[in-house]
Amino acid sequence: MRAKKIVLPAKLSPPRFSNAVHRERLFAWLDAQRDHAAVWVGGAPGAGKTMLLSSYCHARKRRCLWYRFDTDDNDLGQFFGMLGQAVAQRWYRDNEFGQTTGKQ
Repeated sequence: MRAKKIVLPAKLSPPRFSNAVHRERLFAWLDAQRDHAAVWVGGAPGAGKTMLLSSYCHARKRRCLWYRFDTDDNDLGQFFGMLGQAVAQRWYRDNEFGQTTGKQ
């Protein structure tokens, strides 16, 4: 039986770049942060935050929870509903969360 393909809304899907430059120094820094539950990357518009994180997840074959903030996120119900959907679809299907973290 074929696995059901899950389609995520655009705000929950990382962009794909075909010719991204692998920034190994920054990739190494992100690798060092893997013990943390979350990492915040900030910078000016156009600084390359999206390119860095998307190319890192792709290059390292890391599963990530991607969330693109926009004006709809001013509504806490909308924000937590969408965030809950992202978590459920990325980690809880087929009990992947326990297998990924080693916790049940």
